[in-house]
Amino acid sequence: MRVPATRARWIVKAFVISDGESVRPGVAAILASVPSVGMVDHCLDSLITPARLRASGPDLVILDLQETKRRVLEVLLWIRDHPPIPRIMVLASPLDPTSWYLCCAAGADYAFDPLISTDRIVAALRRLGLSRASRKTVRNEG
Repeated sequence: MRVPATRARWIVKAFVISDGESVRPGVAAILASVPSVGMVDHCLDSLITPARLRASGPDLVILDLQETKRRVLEVLLWIRDHPPIPRIMVLASPLDPTSWYLCCAAGADYAFDPLISTDRIVAALRRLGLSRASRKTVRNEG
């Protein structure tokens, strides 16, 4: 299978898990604003399976779950129980300090409220892309 040119340039492959039929426009806009990050798959949280997650080979899983904080924690723990574990970013609104702490304790690498933290989300995605690019460069030079 031939990979589209834009997909070949992606340094970070993101798998989006959401509670909606499609990726929310705000999340899609954030991903589109970081050229090194691309979405390889999208799945409803109720339909996620280990095989589907592994098949897409993501570097990053973005949980865009607005339903309940409990569901976010359930999905985080599910991912943790199905290695390999990629980086995990939680986007939940509102995200109070207690929820942020619980998400991080359950395995999230990043947790943001997308309504007030768009710049921080973009900065984290860019840093992740830069760190992965530098690791690939070192591997190629070695």
